[in-house]
Amino acid sequence: MLFDKDGTLCRSDGFLSALAQARALCCAELSGDPGITEPLLLAYGLRNGQLDPSGSTAVASRHDNLISTAT
Repeated sequence: MLFDKDGTLCRSDGFLSALAQARALCCAELSGDPGITEPLLLAYGLRNGQLDPSGSTAVASRHDNLISTAT
């Protein structure tokens, strides 16, 4: 959940979870190695299908997540 400058509450966990899964699956497909999916999901902060609110996808920039993917 996020609060914007006006205090409006929004739920972004569903979108961010789907984004992390799509990124991991795309990387696995492009690399030809399905075994990298789970480590990438962990690197993105997705554990047991749940988004970690302090994980990379939830708090880091797109650029930082790209670096997580590369390393």
